[in-house]
Amino acid sequence: MKSLFLSAFCSLVLLLLYSCENEGNSELLVYYYEQTSCSDPWVNSYYDSKELKSAVMSYLSDQGIRPVDFLFLSADGIQQICSACSCSTGNRIWIKAPMRFEGRLLKLGFLKTP
Repeated sequence: MKSLFLSAFCSLVLLLLYSCENEGNSELLVYYYEQTSCSDPWVNSYYDSKELKSAVMSYLSDQGIRPVDFLFLSADGIQQICSACSCSTGNRIWIKAPMRFEGRLLKLGFLKTP
């Protein structure tokens, strides 16, 4: 009887661990940010991609958003030809973050992919 109980208990624990692991993966969403000429919150200083990744990751960490994956920088946005700091450069910063941070990311100017 003890071994049956122990076997059932171990099976239940393994099932719960597997469920939690899969649930965490399904919560990751992809967001992007339209990079501006000079008004991004992590301060633009003509970063190369490694410096930009570090600056974005540090900024998001300071905002309490973890874990987050920096996916890539793309040039598929709409470039605005103007000299204001708020003008879009046409670059998009793509990240992956847990769904629980969605509200904070949207307030910071990130957009959720459809």
